[in-house]
Amino acid sequence: MKYTDELATSTSTATTETACTGSPYSPLTNGRLVKVEVAFAGTAATSLLEGGYVKLSCPLWGVDMYVPFTGHGLRTVPVGAPVEIASKECDLPLKTGVPVTIVILHKVTPVTPIMHIYGDIVA
Repeated sequence: MKYTDELATSTSTATTETACTGSPYSPLTNGRLVKVEVAFAGTAATSLLEGGYVKLSCPLWGVDMYVPFTGHGLRTVPVGAPVEIASKECDLPLKTGVPVTIVILHKVTPVTPIMHIYGDIVA
């Protein structure tokens, strides 16, 4: 069975690694994380979002996984920038009871960002 789960969210404006809301993520089932997607947008017409990364860590992996993103610059009225998605395929084990820590880092101080981090999981 393959399913998608929201791993975490973030509205952080920090330029240092900051824990995402929902971190640490607790897997619903044993399985494998096969893809991570970061959907990023702003919550206002004046939102600014530039580059950074989302880092996922788990004791089962041995190394951290990074999902870099480039951002969309300044959103402007009336159109605004579309929601963008950064994604990375992977093949990492997940076990119930073994948490996945998720942090975000922005390279440039963002203005009113919102990030949703999703994972595709094969149980």
